[in-house]
Amino acid sequence: MLKTVIITTPDNNLNLAHVFSSQIILLIDTDDIKKNIQSKNSWIDHISITKSYPDKLLISVDRKSIFSYIETAGAFYEVSSDGFILKKTYSPNPSLSKVQIEGLKIKEGDILPKDLLLLLTFISDSKLNPSIQIESASVDASSQKGTIVLKDGTIIEVPLYKINPSFPASLQIIIDRFRIEGKKLSKIDFSFGKPVITFTH
Repeated sequence: MLKTVIITTPDNNLNLAHVFSSQIILLIDTDDIKKNIQSKNSWIDHISITKSYPDKLLISVDRKSIFSYIETAGAFYEVSSDGFILKKTYSPNPSLSKVQIEGLKIKEGDILPKDLLLLLTFISDSKLNPSIQIESASVDASSQKGTIVLKDGTIIEVPLYKINPSFPASLQIIIDRFRIEGKKLSKIDFSFGKPVITFTH
């Protein structure tokens, strides 16, 4: 009979409601327990379950890593690399990227649309790219348009409803090309079939 469950977890809010329906350790389905726990806790990345006979169950849980934040309605929401909203926070890590979104209602456990996740991934990855330094990033949920402002003042507009997955590569080519030519960019708009580029006079 199952007498002891030892759980190693980085989050004390682990939801284990109705997980252990069987009390006979030999009959416990560990795969079913994993699925059950993961379905109730969107922040989990990996679960390891070991039966320690005769009466012990060992559960180890790893938390999904935060790769970015969404700022909306005066709060920040942690986002994992696969688009899960992990939890609300008022003290974001300043070393991670953040995107301000107007008109978006989200809660823990939600999954971001692929287009929005693509934009967040680009913004997060840009922290490792010295040629694309982002000053701020925002999204208008009603118009489905993202606006990125680089530190040199260049404005980049990206429509989420028809975002091209290759736009980060296209942006990199545009910026590198015109910097080599010594031209200062004012705006790059990806709303059309081809990027529309405006120069600073």
